[in-house]
Amino acid sequence: MSILPRLLLAALMFAPRQLGSAGAESPLDQAASLADFTRVRARFEQALKKRSVAEVLTFVNSNTVVQTERGDRFGKVAVRREWRLDDRNSRFWDRALVLLANGSTGGADCKPAKGFCQVTVPHWALNLPDLTEDAAIMGDDVPVYRRPDSSSEVIARLSYGIVPLVNDPADVLARYGQQWRHVELPNGGSGFVTSLYVFAGNDPALGFRRDDAGRWTISGYIVSE
Repeated sequence: MSILPRLLLAALMFAPRQLGSAGAESPLDQAASLADFTRVRARFEQALKKRSVAEVLTFVNSNTVVQTERGDRFGKVAVRREWRLDDRNSRFWDRALVLLANGSTGGADCKPAKGFCQVTVPHWALNLPDLTEDAAIMGDDVPVYRRPDSSSEVIARLSYGIVPLVNDPADVLARYGQQWRHVELPNGGSGFVTSLYVFAGNDPALGFRRDDAGRWTISGYIVSE
């Protein structure tokens, strides 16, 4: 996608906003009509808020997949290790809560209560215009900083929607690592957003699967393709 259409899309999603202005609408939640899924999502959310390893693992089975640099890993042992669940400061706890709060994709054609069904969160996982050039802001009034430093000046605030990513060279990316995303602003210029509230095409999404008997589990925490 060329830069002009992407900037136009961002302008439509984000009218220029003053600090502290009202937030935009939250993303589409396609699976909200599935009562059994909304209950499962609420239970998982509570487990995350409590940092309960035992409760999170009740959503995991031997088919739950986690992508690692060494290849795919499956099951509770892999999930516990790769998500660093025994570390209450593991990024997974807060990241998963943000993903759950950003809508869903799938479920629209699923039958109520029973039968196979697949749902992915967040909504953006399968709905980015360009997987390499675009990202989604996952929150309301998310601050944009002048530099990749939370003590630097807040130059804008963005809410739920698509923004183009700045294509920084590899050596520049290495300076601010995975904790920040460099994004283009709708009214020109660019700034940095903490990656906790940004979903890009190479970020893993949470998948939920319902089997034929009606049991929901986490199918994986993987990059959608």
